[in-house]
Amino acid sequence: MKQHLERIQCALEDLEAHLGSWDLNSSRISDWSVGQQIEHVLKATSTFTVLTLRNRQPDGTGIQKQLKGLVLKRDSFPRGVAKAPDISLPGEDTPKAALPSLLLETRNRLERLDTVSSSAVVHHPHLGEMKRDEAVHFMAIHLEHHLSIIKDIVKDSE
Repeated sequence: MKQHLERIQCALEDLEAHLGSWDLNSSRISDWSVGQQIEHVLKATSTFTVLTLRNRQPDGTGIQKQLKGLVLKRDSFPRGVAKAPDISLPGEDTPKAALPSLLLETRNRLERLDTVSSSAVVHHPHLGEMKRDEAVHFMAIHLEHHLSIIKDIVKDSE
């Protein structure tokens, strides 16, 4: 888990460095602007962290999905293959000023993950039930996925 938490911290630092590119957009790369990418990935990470912090123990009813194993094994997933859950969609008019506090909130929540039992589980809408370490691994993959998109938008806008 430690390795993936370090990846997450590095990704959050990169996200923070891209806050100044908030308004950049490239329809060739994504329908979302840099700011919307950042907002989405912070909402998703923060929400998934909160769900993990609930320390819910498996009860045998969790759904296992083959896609989870593929994503975790490949340590990535291709663009455009999944629709973001509604809870993590960026807002229509979220001000740039809202992102630093969302970033701080996400970091503070992530710092508490080591208090969660390794057997704790969380449900992901597309990947099914994930143990704590799988959830942390997925958050790292997801953050890096969106960072790659952000970097491509910035590059395409130059």
